[in-house]
Formats: sequence, structure tokens, C-alpha cells
Amino acid sequence: MSFNLHNGVYNFTTSCSDGSLSKKELLGLLKCEKEYLKMKYGIDTRKMIVPNQDLNNKEEFKINENVKEEHKDYADKTIETVEKIINTKNETTNYTNEEVLKNKTDAVIAYIPFVSIYYIITSKYKKSKYLHFHTNQGFNLTILFICVFFVSKILCSLFAVDGGYGREFVPGIIEFVCYILYVIVVFLIGFGILNTTNGQSKELPLIGKYRLLK
Repeated sequence: MSFNLHNGVYNFTTSCSDGSLSKKELLGLLKCEKEYLKMKYGIDTRKMIVPNQDLNNKEEFKINENVKEEHKDYADKTIETVEKIINTKNETTNYTNEEVLKNKTDAVIAYIPFVSIYYIITSKYKKSKYLHFHTNQGFNLTILFICVFFVSKILCSLFAVDGGYGREFVPGIIEFVCYILYVIVVFLIGFGILNTTNGQSKELPLIGKYRLLK
């Protein structure tokens, strides 16, 4: 659509074959009318409302609201996923208070890597079902720690670059991956110790469901 001013009158041509106006062309026409009123009569058209502009603003508002809803849904799903990981199976009611109080210290120590191996070798974990449960959790944690240790060493060896002066340089992304792996291990250690200290017998997230001890 094109406009031209002749004797104070705006003439226009539309791009539509049937002579109708598209939404964009109608908006342009309304803007030209505002300019004509301003030039001929000195009317302040800044406060005039263009229906299409108002409609566009409403449509833009709806789009923004939809984007916010999508972000909200994503945040809710993330929270639900984290809760599912953290809210693991709780077996606290399977053990008596007397059994818990008697073996609580040993159960807490079992979450320190390699301590569970000592309990297995000495068959200490067999003296109660409560300690057996926590020894199994600690043993899973020990295996994870060993795996993380060797995976980190392998990654650093594979991607190490000669930094000169006999030193090797490991790319930052590899160091970050190794750091995250160790953070996960430390988190699981803290998770187990904290719950056991509070008298809870909960499985460790991700690895606690495996029963390696019979």
C-alpha cells in the first residue's frame, strides 16, 4: 500500500486484489489520518488510540504470558524431578529404636568411603539389619567413589595437553566435569550421614536402591 498527499487529502492504493485492507495497511491508514488531523486542525493526536495498536499490545501481552507459563512449567518440572531424586525410599520403620540407638554411630561412619569394606571383611554388618542396611548404602557409595576417581584420572590423561616446562594442562571443561562428579559424591556422603544422624534410614539418591550385600 502507498500514500500520497494531494490538496490536503491522502490518496492510497492497496496491495490486495479485492480492494480490501490488510491489518498492516489499515494500521498505516489510521496513522496517516492522525497526521492529517494534526496538520489541518492542529489536533493533538498523541492521545488518540489506534484500535490495531491496542490489539497488537494485547496480543504481545498474551505471548509474554505464554512464555512466562512455559518457564513456570519448566521450573515446576525441574522441582518435581529434584524432589523425586531426593525423596528416596524410607525404611526407618523397619528397625526398632533399641537397634537404632545401639548401632547408630557405626551406621553413620559407614558412609565414609572404604569404612563399609571394613564392616564387610569383619562381618560386623551382620549383627543387625539396621547396620546391614547402612553398610550396603556405604558400600554403594564406596564403589561410586572409586569409579569417579578412575574416570577423573582417565579423562585428565586423555585430554591433557603439554603446557611446557614439563607440565601438563587439562582443559577447563574436563576439570569442571571431574569437579561435578566429586561434588555428587560429597553430596551423597552428606545426605547419608545427615539422615542417619537424624535417625532416618533412607536410601541414597540414584545408587541406594541396589542391594549388593546379601
